[in-house]
Amino acid sequence: MKFLLIGGQPNTGKSRMLERLFLFLRIRYSNTINAYPSNLLPPARPFNDFSVLLMGQDRLGQDVKVLIHSATDDMDCIDGLKKSINTFQPDIVVCAIRDIGWERVEVMNIIGNNFFTEIPLARITRRGKQKPIPTNYSRAILWYQNCIDNIVNLVIEHPPFNL
Repeated sequence: MKFLLIGGQPNTGKSRMLERLFLFLRIRYSNTINAYPSNLLPPARPFNDFSVLLMGQDRLGQDVKVLIHSATDDMDCIDGLKKSINTFQPDIVVCAIRDIGWERVEVMNIIGNNFFTEIPLARITRRGKQKPIPTNYSRAILWYQNCIDNIVNLVIEHPPFNL
């Protein structure tokens, strides 16, 4: 099993990044199972945490199961990740992980000796959220999301993920 971790402190956009990744991948992997916790697939408004299994063939023509799990910030969510992994036996797990703290330790215990790589997220701190003119903050967050999405997409398209 291979893990791609989307890491960061609270409120850095980990779950939203995973939602965008799900929307990107479901075009190619349309066979999905909604694993946990709600019956709504992303994007759900208001935003709901999710765990979704995508199935299909990777870029090498091999059958692949990809679990995308958005939240690991409390024991219920971490237990949901464990349950989804045990139930579906995915080849690849993409999930959020906290930067520090007991939550990170719990997720790292799940990963064990499996391969993983982590993409760290940060908080955009530009000020000036006044409207109606596009602000520095709005432009900065859009730039940041586009850059992170491009990095994640590049990583998942190449070895060892090949999605």
